[in-house]
Amino acid sequence: MNGHMASVLFTMYLMIGLNYQLHQVTALSSRSESFDLHFPQHLDGYAIAELSPLADMVSFTVCFWIKLLPHPGSLAPTTTLLSYSTTDYVKAFQLETTGLTINVYMDDQIQLYLRQPHGNLYDNSWHHVSIIWNEKLRTIGFYFEGTHIRTVKPFRSDEGLKGGGTLVLGALRKASGEFVERLNGSMSNLRIWSRELTAEEIKKVYDSCDFIRGNVFNWCENVVAPMLRKGVKIVSPSTACSSSLSRQSIFTRRENFKLLGHVITQKSVRDEFTCGLHCLRSCSCQSFNLFKQGEDHYLCELNSAKDKHHQADLIFTPDKDVTYHTMLYD
Repeated sequence: MNGHMASVLFTMYLMIGLNYQLHQVTALSSRSESFDLHFPQHLDGYAIAELSPLADMVSFTVCFWIKLLPHPGSLAPTTTLLSYSTTDYVKAFQLETTGLTINVYMDDQIQLYLRQPHGNLYDNSWHHVSIIWNEKLRTIGFYFEGTHIRTVKPFRSDEGLKGGGTLVLGALRKASGEFVERLNGSMSNLRIWSRELTAEEIKKVYDSCDFIRGNVFNWCENVVAPMLRKGVKIVSPSTACSSSLSRQSIFTRRENFKLLGHVITQKSVRDEFTCGLHCLRSCSCQSFNLFKQGEDHYLCELNSAKDKHHQADLIFTPDKDVTYHTMLYD
């Protein structure tokens, strides 16, 4: 490809295996590494986040990855994936599952009862879930693995979701203060937006490993170690997105350019694909510089920013073995 500012879109089909080892950390000392929250069985753990002074949300979208451990008995328990309580409602918003069904509560009343369309969720596999509340149409939409499953018009009188409440991951907090319906498994990449995402955006959230930032709650920025209770562990790097055998992420590519002043880390890699994979596994990577140093030998620089917001830092270089790559999704 010729031309100083030529830009080529390429698609990296990331065939990510699950054969690498996980290691556990006790605190988020480095925000550059992706991570999951693991809720060990029999420890009754949960994570709690005060979102005050969160403003009221007229419409909202919640997306996350979830992996539930198989239940040994024939009757699977009810598990709360996440819940949000206010001074008025214990279940201002709650998403729970029995494995075969998914239930959504708002204002302490069930609003959506849905038989899980893809088998039992207690299968020790990662699944992507999105819930949308549209106040204008007064509907709840459910998406599974990036695909729209169902939209219903619930029986609901209050408007929007009141701010100033408490978000709990992996449990429901009762009015008495007791935490019940604990999660056994893992959660990752929770995002919350104060608007309704479109079907196309939901698909991008799923396909791009969640690189569309949540403006209310963003996983890499809002999950901190003091949130964790009773044995909940931070496991890094994340396996949520890589659990799929085929994940698509799209970058732009510019030859003879590099971004200066925003390098998170440098890695020695064999090819462009591997550098892109490192960027996808990073919480803070927005772009990367790639320097060819020999046959099957590249220097990969992960950047915490992109040229869209730092145009002066994008530098032309006559070296044809230098390329700059940036994610399409903000």
